[in-house]
Amino acid sequence: MSLLETPLEIQETVKLIGELLVFPTYTIYGILGFVTADLFSGGVEQQLWEVQIASADTKLNNISVDDSFVYNTNEYKFTFSIDRPPIPYGDGWDRLAVLLISTEVI
Repeated sequence: MSLLETPLEIQETVKLIGELLVFPTYTIYGILGFVTADLFSGGVEQQLWEVQIASADTKLNNISVDDSFVYNTNEYKFTFSIDRPPIPYGDGWDRLAVLLISTEVI
């Protein structure tokens, strides 16, 4: 028995716990996250954003650097840009390092 998830199981997971990411010509699901760090003892904070997506979505949509997508909540529209090439984990998941470009009130 394999401990790795099948591509179908990965798609089910991102649809269940992920968020809808709207690219200009397609949509996918991804799991958004960020890490914060204090840059100086004066409390300047840096946020490093990332998105976990299915490797199959990366390949199918040829996701690459400078692609942008929108994520909407009930109150805000967030626009992100992919900062670096997708990082494959080798288990069916990829990580996207993204930059928060803008936040708009809906």
